[in-house]
Amino acid sequence: MVRRLIIFQVAVLLLAWSTCSTAAAINLEDKLQQLTDTFTRFKEEMEGKQPRLQAEVSELKAKVTGLEAQLHRQESIVTSLQNPTPFVPKSVNEIQSKLINGMPSSCVDLRLIGHIWSGLYSVMGVNMVETVYCNFSKAIEDPGLQKWIGYTDVKSVPVYFYVQKGTNFNLTNTPIPFERVMNNVGNAMNIDTGIFTAPVTGTYFFAVSGMVVFPFTDAPTTRREIGLALYSNGNEIGLALSDEVGTTEQFGTYDMESTLNLKSGDQVWLAIKYKSADTYVFDNFQHHNHFTGWLLQQDFVNSV
Repeated sequence: MVRRLIIFQVAVLLLAWSTCSTAAAINLEDKLQQLTDTFTRFKEEMEGKQPRLQAEVSELKAKVTGLEAQLHRQESIVTSLQNPTPFVPKSVNEIQSKLINGMPSSCVDLRLIGHIWSGLYSVMGVNMVETVYCNFSKAIEDPGLQKWIGYTDVKSVPVYFYVQKGTNFNLTNTPIPFERVMNNVGNAMNIDTGIFTAPVTGTYFFAVSGMVVFPFTDAPTTRREIGLALYSNGNEIGLALSDEVGTTEQFGTYDMESTLNLKSGDQVWLAIKYKSADTYVFDNFQHHNHFTGWLLQQDFVNSV
């Protein structure tokens, strides 16, 4: 009886162990399958993300390359500012041959003497100062290096005057003097002699105007006249004519303007070229006769 009981208990234990082993095996198989499915999904996701990740990596590499190039440019600029090493041709004479009286005439000249910053610059043109835009990111032989902007109104000395008379004058072929100075910047006008002397080579503007008197005459049909001329170095530039017909004393007027190209030292004056008897330039405290002029544009090539 006891033996049968022991055998029965052993059988029950074996059955229980067998059942547990089967359940454990099934559980392991499920977990393995889950792991396999998880790995498969992870692999598929990684394979799907790989092109995007590769694109992001390429983009990051490009940005790093750009930042490195920018850093290199900035380091080059700092180095150039700290230790300037301008690009120069084979000889100093080649630089000097491109300059006019030591003044750069183009963006190429500016680049050759060390300028590196793009912007507006003044250069020496054919006969005056000009403004150009230099794009120094361009090569010297590139037409885009220079863009012409316009002329620059530069004068080494300011020159302008305005003088008036205060007395009558009747001498012919003699510079008319003036008694009153309103402006004489540059001191180019000598009122005692009535002669203007150009201090620099350039283009000048002049204007004269005034009043003359035709005195009484017994001949009613006689034509009375006076001609006032503007002279440059003794050469007549223009003539202002005033005339009247009649017996009574009469007043007349004259005026003239001129734009002249003068060299340094050239002289300009106003004079009576011819006149009828007793005719004269009239003036008094009211100042009727005027002479004015100024430097319009300086010719730097021939004056500096």
